[in-house]
Amino acid sequence: MRIGMSVDRLRRMKHNPTCPQCGRKRTPNKKCLHCIKAKNKAYYALHKDKLSEAGKQRNRAKRQACLDHYGGHCACCGEKRVEFLAIDHVNGGGSKHRLELFGKRNAGGPAFYSWLKKNGFPTGYRVLCHNCNTSLGLYGYCPHQRDSTCPSTSIPPSSQQPCRTEAGP
Repeated sequence: MRIGMSVDRLRRMKHNPTCPQCGRKRTPNKKCLHCIKAKNKAYYALHKDKLSEAGKQRNRAKRQACLDHYGGHCACCGEKRVEFLAIDHVNGGGSKHRLELFGKRNAGGPAFYSWLKKNGFPTGYRVLCHNCNTSLGLYGYCPHQRDSTCPSTSIPPSSQQPCRTEAGP
């Protein structure tokens, strides 16, 4: 098994350091970076639909793996529909954490799911539906926690409205 470039390739590059296609300085490959990027761009343009769909499928699989690992349903209200679920930082600080990881507060999604998997699905995360997650972020509590008829009651009730753990009015 060879490691690195062959001696012949190094000799060819030394004698002819220009790209055969455009004449620019080339990489150890046969073409320069400009030609390689142009070829990749043309390939993507021809196969955009196929590549886009494949990317969506990979991202959905990453998300599903994370949701499954952390329980697969909302830890507060029990919502199970994947479209409504999100990964939550149990102790808050999600935007600060994403800023540290990716350099942006609003980053996340596939990159965050990859990070979770790469780091062995660390503790400190849970699945919440978007309603519960938003309520916790904005108000510091979830209405399900304040409702006495909810299965996950940990805060005294503030109203007499029944808990809505299933879809309906």
